[in-house]
Amino acid sequence: MKNIFEILLIMIYTFIAESALATTDNNYQGNSLINAVRNNYNNSGSVNFSVVKTEYFDSYAYFCGIPLYDNGDYFKNNEFISVYDMLMQRSDEGSWKQIANFNHFASNNTKSVCHLSGGIEKLLSELNNSNDFCKSVEKGTPERKNILDAVRDKKNQQLIVTRLCKTSSIAYFCGVSLDEKTGFINRTDNAIDVNDVILMKNSDGKWNKIVDLGLFAIKVKDVKCYFGNEGVSLQNYVLQDAANKLKE
Repeated sequence: MKNIFEILLIMIYTFIAESALATTDNNYQGNSLINAVRNNYNNSGSVNFSVVKTEYFDSYAYFCGIPLYDNGDYFKNNEFISVYDMLMQRSDEGSWKQIANFNHFASNNTKSVCHLSGGIEKLLSELNNSNDFCKSVEKGTPERKNILDAVRDKKNQQLIVTRLCKTSSIAYFCGVSLDEKTGFINRTDNAIDVNDVILMKNSDGKWNKIVDLGLFAIKVKDVKCYFGNEGVSLQNYVLQDAANKLKE
């Protein structure tokens, strides 16, 4: 009887230990993902999120959430709520990297704000079969110069480009500018001013700035773009939606 009792205790202990371990792993995975999302943005290490949806599939994870100020208010731009919405992939070392960005701006109704609706596997298929991406603009091309000229506040202003991409009618620039007289990087106090700009081409073929999200960074090499840095998949409609909602 004693042996049976001891065996039962061991079985119960093992079950509890495994359950606790599973809970810890799940919490760690969630925290790891949220921290990875924070790492995609400058000065967001302490930002809290109202997490709307997370989903995992194979080595992929999807995150959709709304960043909050310390008082619990939503981040807003032009009265629209900022929604951080992205697809991440886990490396062999266990770190998460953003591979597709769907960040957008929602109305005060936050119940249906996430891009993902049919699961990650379906989303991956949609991304693989789409050609409607914001594609990098090569150095030395006339189009690159035209877009950069539209970003510049002054004709001869120098720019340091973190990301520059375009579709047929919309472009996205993320980078920093240098003061024309001193050659120093433009700053606000100790923070580097990041130009995070959506541009649109008019009927005459001229590019114009529509939205500047006005971000900040600590170092030029650490500039992080609102819609993802180079290599992150960014579709035309994401930029189009933001331009429509945020243009003045």
